[in-house]
Amino acid sequence: MVRKYLDGNLERLIKELADYHRLFDPHKYDRTQSKKRTKQVVTIKEARTRIAMFRLPFEGWSLYEVHGFFKGADGRLDEETTQVVRLMFRLKSAFLEKAVRADCRDVLRAMLFWVLSREGRLRGHYRWDRGEKARFLTANQPWLKHKKMFAEKYFGLVAREATKFIDDYWLFVFGYLVRNFWKTVLAKGRREDQIWVTSLSNLSVNIVKRVQMPENTKGDNAWPEV
Repeated sequence: MVRKYLDGNLERLIKELADYHRLFDPHKYDRTQSKKRTKQVVTIKEARTRIAMFRLPFEGWSLYEVHGFFKGADGRLDEETTQVVRLMFRLKSAFLEKAVRADCRDVLRAMLFWVLSREGRLRGHYRWDRGEKARFLTANQPWLKHKKMFAEKYFGLVAREATKFIDDYWLFVFGYLVRNFWKTVLAKGRREDQIWVTSLSNLSVNIVKRVQMPENTKGDNAWPEV
C-alpha cells in the first residue's frame, strides 16, 4: 500500500522533497566513492525504479500527548497540547548469519551503529566511502585479526544496507505518513500548522509546514514543505 501511494504521488513528492532528491535515486547505492558526483535531477523513471526497491521497515508505534506552556513569538506564554506519535523501525541485517559464523556479531553491531549515528555528513558523501571505512577501522583499534578482516570485507556492504534502511524510513515518514496525517487533519476541519519529525539517532528536528499552492484548483491547495 505504501509503495503504491509513493509511486502514485511521485511528481509531487519529488517537488516537495527537492532538497532530498537522492532519496529517489536508484543508482545511489551502486556508487563507490563520494567524489564521484551525480546529476542533481532525478527523472520520474529513475524515481519509479527507486520506489520499486522500497522496503517498509516499520515495526510498531505508540501514541501520547504532551501538555505545557511555551513562549510565543510576542513573548507571552501560550498553553499548548502536542500529540506525539513514536514509531519503531527495525533493521534486519542480511549479514547477521555471516557475522555469527565468523564470531563477529560485535563487529556488525559496531558498523551498524557507526553508520546509523553519522547522519551529519556533507551531501554527496557516502557512508560506504573508503575514507569512512578507514575512520571506522582507526576508531576501533586494536583489532583481533579475524574481526578486522570481517570489517574490511563487509563495511561497504553493511553501510549500503544501513543507508537504504534510513532512506526507506524517511520515504515512509515524509512521503507517506506526514502527508496523510496532514490531509486527515484538514479533512476533519481542523488546523495543522506544523508537524515536527525527529529521531533518536540524531538531535535534528525536521519541521514540515503548509505551503499554499495557488495553481491547484482541486481544493488540495497546500502541500508539506520540509
